[in-house]
Amino acid sequence: MSEQTQPPDNALSAGRRWWWWALGGLVAGGAFALLVLQLVTGRPFGPPRYNGTVLESPTPVPDVALTAHTGRPVSLHDLRGRVLLIYFGYTACPDACPATMAKLEAAIEELPPAQQAEVQVILISVDPARDTPTRLADYVAHFSPSFLGMTGSVEELKAVASPFGVYFEKGERLGSDGYLVDHTASVFAVDKESRLRLIYSFATPSEEIVADLRHLVRE
Repeated sequence: MSEQTQPPDNALSAGRRWWWWALGGLVAGGAFALLVLQLVTGRPFGPPRYNGTVLESPTPVPDVALTAHTGRPVSLHDLRGRVLLIYFGYTACPDACPATMAKLEAAIEELPPAQQAEVQVILISVDPARDTPTRLADYVAHFSPSFLGMTGSVEELKAVASPFGVYFEKGERLGSDGYLVDHTASVFAVDKESRLRLIYSFATPSEEIVADLRHLVRE
């Protein structure tokens, strides 16, 4: 019987090199395809990393109708399909409320027009005795014509505020008929499925809110 011939060492080396080149080409091609996909869609690789405090179990927002600044009844569920930025405040607030509304105005302006249309900023009043729809209309229009003001009875407002963990109560008196309202100063992000997803402290800069909105509107 004849001896089985073995391929020369240089043939084996060439075969291994070809295999590694082919594998490297596949890896490089896949990486390039992912890069192109990211550039086209604008979506980063992997799950987004949010700046706001993330709720591990997104909570459905309450389906309670309040009175919008237009005078019409509106529920948060009526706004399903848009990302909501909700702040519980009041028009006579001397500091935290106007600062927060200005921050949200700046955040919205950083988005392109198509994404701005998918975000709704809402001020829910914690001072229903003074915040009539007309007063709310004037107040939110000062920041943006797209902002929405909402009010209602104390019972209705508490029914909406409670699931958010929001506290509010009439506080210090200022003169004969003036007063402050103590309230939670957080901003709440609700996704397009009407679920509470993120919470922002008063100190959160607008840039961090913008980055999160870019993710939420793409979901």
